[in-house]
Amino acid sequence: MGTGDDVARAVAFLASDDADYVTGQVLVVDGGLAAQARPPDAELLP
Repeated sequence: MGTGDDVARAVAFLASDDADYVTGQVLVVDGGLAAQARPPDAELLP
């Protein structure tokens, strides 16, 4: 499970000069959960 620190690192990146060329994007911070091809009602825990 993700933590607040995971989100904070993404926010810190977006606020940094390293992201100065990033515009109009959605940054999904979910540990890859959205990339898994599971139906929405699938059980997430074994």
